[in-house]
Amino acid sequence: MNKTWGFWLIIFVFLGHAGEAQVCGTPLSRAHILKTHPDWLYLNEGFEKTEDFVDPSGVFVIPIVFHVVYPGDSFLYLVPDSQVHSQVRILNETYGRYEGGANTDSLGANSRIQFCLASRDPEGNPSTGITHSNSFRYYNFSYPAEEDSLKKFIAPFWDSRYYLNVWVVGSIVADNSGIEGYAYYPTDAATTYLDGVVLANDKLGEGGYGIAEPESHGRTLAHEAGHYLNLYHTWGDSSNCNGSDFVTDTPPCSGPYFYCTERIQCDTYFRQIQNYMDYTPDSCQNLFTMGQIQRMRKTIFALRPALVSVENLVRTGCESALDSFAVGGEFVIYPNPSTTGSIVVSIQFGDQNPTEIKIYDEFGRFVSPIKNVSQDRGAVVFDFRGYRSGLYVFQLMHEGKLWVRRVLIQNE
Repeated sequence: MNKTWGFWLIIFVFLGHAGEAQVCGTPLSRAHILKTHPDWLYLNEGFEKTEDFVDPSGVFVIPIVFHVVYPGDSFLYLVPDSQVHSQVRILNETYGRYEGGANTDSLGANSRIQFCLASRDPEGNPSTGITHSNSFRYYNFSYPAEEDSLKKFIAPFWDSRYYLNVWVVGSIVADNSGIEGYAYYPTDAATTYLDGVVLANDKLGEGGYGIAEPESHGRTLAHEAGHYLNLYHTWGDSSNCNGSDFVTDTPPCSGPYFYCTERIQCDTYFRQIQNYMDYTPDSCQNLFTMGQIQRMRKTIFALRPALVSVENLVRTGCESALDSFAVGGEFVIYPNPSTTGSIVVSIQFGDQNPTEIKIYDEFGRFVSPIKNVSQDRGAVVFDFRGYRSGLYVFQLMHEGKLWVRRVLIQNE
């Protein structure tokens, strides 16, 4: 072949794929589970109907750990921690609704789902929430042939009941094609060693290794985390308008779409190019619909309850995320810190006081019993004398809302 023509052919091939913003391997993961672990599947058709779900109003906080793989002894390819930190920030902007952040489209809403970089490992040791594994072979990762080795031995998973595991590799090849990331649906692999997300490092966060347009805004992990929380692609992985994502407020559409230009599909419907579960570039993705949010929250409530429990937030070192729960003057604990062994809990909701307060230690263990010394005008005094010094978490439910406070006990 003429070298000049060969050069222009390479340029043409590169530009021809530049607009294809996301190539997701999650549909392949379902086929893999059907082939290798059919007994894992939760065959519950009723789950696809979200109308009967009574949504608790609190915030769900998901502890997350990143397993970063780098090749051989070369630290030139090591993803910096700052890139991981930017990804966690972007996730919270994407799933939340913050001024100046993502998810600002008028059709979207705050999912009340947040992500916390774990600061304790499964053994309770301090952690940055980021692990590093040296492997030239698994840096360029082949799915599914190398998956078991990656997740069990090269970069071992943390207990998926308690952490969202994200493996970050240099590249992912599946079915002889490159993909940017993939996840497993919770109805397929929740709490197993496979559970979590695998992501190419040039799609991780902002301002770090290998980041390039159009994928420079960290939305790929937001997309894959949507699959982890049981969302499907908006076109239902069908190219003929007959697919379903099991959500009623996403418009019908046909096949994947890679551009930010509006398009009418399936008769008269404008494609929702802003939706995080499409393949459109990061620059135009800007919403989860209310139906998608309800589906994700029901998934957490039904299939991942231990992940977001207060006990687990303490276990994984995400206690500080508890500050994001409901705040106000109705549930006050003092003194804090306490050096006397006594804690006063003031409960003033203006109606019938809650009847139950749960208390956990800093390791997520339920503390019981604690003597109720007195109760007067909505105030309860708890006696902590004889208990070890440390952080304790008070959890209260009132009218479906979760209230959480942290207290430091400093006994002599």
